[in-house]
Amino acid sequence: METFWQNNSCNPFGDRSTPCEVGNMISYAVNVSAAAEIAATIHFARTHNVRFVVRNTGHDFNGRSTGAGGLAVWTHHLKSLEIIQNIEMKGDPDKGEQSYQGPALKMGSGVQGVEAEHFAADAGLVVVGGWCPSVGIAGGFTQGGGHSPLGSQFGMGADQTLEFQVVTANGSVVTASPQENSDLYWALSGGGPGTYGIVTSVTVRAYPNMPVGGAFVSITNDLSLPNASTVLENYWATIQTWHTLLPNLTSTGIGATFSYNNSLFYLIPLTAYNKTSKDVRAALKPWIDQMDTLGVNYSASFTDFPSYYSHWTTFALPGPVGAYWQGTSRLVPTDIFDDPTSLEKFIGVQRKLADQGVYAGATAVAPRKLTGFANAVLPAWRNTVSLFGLLTDWSDDPTRWEEMQEMQHYVDQELRPLLKSVTGGTAGDGNWARGSYLNEASGDDPAWKQEFFGENLQRLEEVKQRWDPDGLFWGLRLVGSEAREIRGQPTGIGNGRLCKAEK
Repeated sequence: METFWQNNSCNPFGDRSTPCEVGNMISYAVNVSAAAEIAATIHFARTHNVRFVVRNTGHDFNGRSTGAGGLAVWTHHLKSLEIIQNIEMKGDPDKGEQSYQGPALKMGSGVQGVEAEHFAADAGLVVVGGWCPSVGIAGGFTQGGGHSPLGSQFGMGADQTLEFQVVTANGSVVTASPQENSDLYWALSGGGPGTYGIVTSVTVRAYPNMPVGGAFVSITNDLSLPNASTVLENYWATIQTWHTLLPNLTSTGIGATFSYNNSLFYLIPLTAYNKTSKDVRAALKPWIDQMDTLGVNYSASFTDFPSYYSHWTTFALPGPVGAYWQGTSRLVPTDIFDDPTSLEKFIGVQRKLADQGVYAGATAVAPRKLTGFANAVLPAWRNTVSLFGLLTDWSDDPTRWEEMQEMQHYVDQELRPLLKSVTGGTAGDGNWARGSYLNEASGDDPAWKQEFFGENLQRLEEVKQRWDPDGLFWGLRLVGSEAREIRGQPTGIGNGRLCKAEK
């Protein structure tokens, strides 16, 4: 997903005379169509001591779907889809679990969001998928947690799981559910992608495909005007007001995706499941009124769609292949935006960074635990009001590769610590309400264990040891990954072998 992790391998934008080297890309991929083919690939990798990679759609911000010299199981074409009109899953009252009875969608691990939502919509249903339509729901999305435009309404993608079909590290095919292999089920539901087994299908809860209210808001600033300083002051005042609304918006089930720098702000889209545009207008009124009073140059449109699918497909268009930015992100706890002093400090940092060309990309989501079965979702998500990213431009021009490495170093060494400082500090003992989303965080965080897994780490390590004791399934900054290291430069993505870590 971020081309930094390709290590400038076989850059298609390079000069034709430049040799194409495989570099950090996988060497071979098996396009699997059945669990038996996955098991055979595992056996081959074990027998010949070959680096093993799990690859679905490639939506990974930390290069986990590729690797130098690797043999990949490519699950992208496992496309089965089935509506289950009434499934019943018994919860264990002794564990505080609630049973589930209702509709569900069973999908192969290669099914992408747009395919799942279309299939569900035809049955009058909706499932919790990502914002991007090409993300595979059963892969890293669900296994890493999975935030969604519907997350404030229904919780994380991992909260929706009812059952997995899994090929384990020894080639066995097993079912993982709250009743069967429950430890594996727990870990697969948010404990990290491609770590405990290879998922071939997942069954998830489905919900009625209700009407959805929405909004699109844009602000543009002409900084060439004589009054540009006043324009900016008014603009940042409205940005601060927008953030004060987020705790209330998300607590009522609303989600939103937004980005901004000094020149522009985009809110696209705001998603209000089972609400109307009238409800959305009322929720945004304090912000809109302020922009009118200050004379901010904005446009706002409010929408009503008969279903989530029609709303989502209007805004969530297929994006470019690869990436055009690099960055870091952090979960923002509700208390940061509730407290005026903390919010002012937060906005002050964003404004300084915007002056340096950094822009913000964020999702407003409050995924409280609303379902009945325990899972390994990072606990800090339950106190979150936004996933907030700091982004810098990326260039695929091979002549700028060294510059891009320097920029990534700046992201890791400067931006990430700064973002942590205004979102509650590094996660750890006494501070477990803080954390980072392992699917979208920068991969060079020295505190990655605490940040990505929190208090779940010890139990996840136990599950990893039980189901993959030899560490066949490996990915950067995932549970058990410290047992191996990549040789070569830059550190962590060099075109070298994956070897046992030196003690």
